[in-house]
Amino acid sequence: MTRVIATAVLSTALLAFNVSANASNYFVTAEAPDYNNEAVAYLLANVNSVRKPGEAYAVFDWDNTCMFGDVSATSMFYQVDNLNFRFSPEEFESIFALGYNASSSDTCFPNGTNSVIGQDINGTDVTFIAVLTDTAKDYKVLYDTYIAPTYNLTNGSIASASLSDIKKTTEFLNFRAKLGFLLYSLEIMDGGNEYSTCSLTNAMVVYPRLLVGMTEDEIKMSIRASIRWNLAESLESFTYTSTGGLTVEGSYSKGLRVFSGQEATMRALRAAGIAVYIISASPELFAAEAADLLGLGYLVARDNVYGGRFTTNSAGLFTGELLDDYPIDPYGSRRPDGPSRECNLGSFRLRHDCVVARSVRSARPTGPGSAEYRTQTD
Repeated sequence: MTRVIATAVLSTALLAFNVSANASNYFVTAEAPDYNNEAVAYLLANVNSVRKPGEAYAVFDWDNTCMFGDVSATSMFYQVDNLNFRFSPEEFESIFALGYNASSSDTCFPNGTNSVIGQDINGTDVTFIAVLTDTAKDYKVLYDTYIAPTYNLTNGSIASASLSDIKKTTEFLNFRAKLGFLLYSLEIMDGGNEYSTCSLTNAMVVYPRLLVGMTEDEIKMSIRASIRWNLAESLESFTYTSTGGLTVEGSYSKGLRVFSGQEATMRALRAAGIAVYIISASPELFAAEAADLLGLGYLVARDNVYGGRFTTNSAGLFTGELLDDYPIDPYGSRRPDGPSRECNLGSFRLRHDCVVARSVRSARPTGPGSAEYRTQTD
């Protein structure tokens, strides 16, 4: 979805206008219907009459906007399917506990790690701690057998199984299902309030926690390989079911596609003097690498790409912890200047998008239902 920022005068004009022949020829993309092309064409042809040079700008989301599919979700499956991890079994539980323990409590997990986060295939409640500890056991087997020796994480160890062989084991099949269940459950919180501060924070860090212990170069290599693989895959959502004492269903998706119309839109916006920004709930590094890999990097300056920003430790390794004082939640707990009154649910798909957009150029929401609605292309 593209959100173009302009003025109330232009908004009214877009809702009821007769497009001239010249304006309708200003912009055409094959993937959009004619009425949408005409609306964008009219805006592009007239934006300089309502904005001074350098004032107009357009904000794009990344996942399911600049491309079909979610870069974070598809990279999660690719990473799991290739067992491309760097953290030890001893770190597994602390990484995916997200800072919770048995005595902690908030809106997302009122009973801490004893909170119910979903149900097994029989409808029985499953607690956070149960799936966390069970998944960690499977991970240890995979780590000792394949992950540690493959990525030189322990001294002198040799992989006792190939990737293709280990993917046939019960431990891998169960790990894949349980991890999918765990990560998805941490995002939806068994029906909790998805717009709470803790929910927004958790959703931003759950998938990136898989990258803990990697260098920036390793992350770049991983996301590039994932994108290339997913571009050639069918578009699918699917599940895996674990066996044994904990029988849960893990959800995954794969497949990415590029919209050529988005490149045409960005090119036309820049030609009209409109600055282009990308704001994503995925890690910023993912969005930037994807833009470069798909040829959009030359249309969107690196400084105009915003996403989740994370810290590294003294060794330069990814921690999975969000950068302090960087906007992510609707109430401004990570912002020194407090909440944005303009971030309403009818205007931005994610509150994170709105708050980050506001930090770029005091953006106003422009989605359906907003008084500031300008134009939208899907």
